[in-house]
Amino acid sequence: MSTKRVLPEQLLCEADRMRSSCNSGDLSTFRGIIHLAYYATYHCLSIKLGLKTTGIDAVKHRGLARQISRLESSDPHIKAGKINFANLMTLRFRSDYDLEARIDQDAADDALDWAHGIIEA
Repeated sequence: MSTKRVLPEQLLCEADRMRSSCNSGDLSTFRGIIHLAYYATYHCLSIKLGLKTTGIDAVKHRGLARQISRLESSDPHIKAGKINFANLMTLRFRSDYDLEARIDQDAADDALDWAHGIIEA
């Protein structure tokens, strides 16, 4: 059986599709959008840096944020990641783990804006 790799751009495209088809009351959908937008950027940046995302040597989320913040790079994805990856990671943590947190349309839109800024840099 052959498996096809999912690309970061495909994750972001799905997040966009979810956003365009939901209404302002779809609070759980907003959490899904944030989750997909975050993982699109996590994988995009990990690929750019040649880091593993699975197995014992997988880069940890905070470790990736630290590496990006300290890295001097001319790569536009890394530059954009320096600006917004930590914000997106914090929003994703809050959205995924704090079910009491108010996650609304504005938060989902922020996540999409940040993710597009990184992936389309």
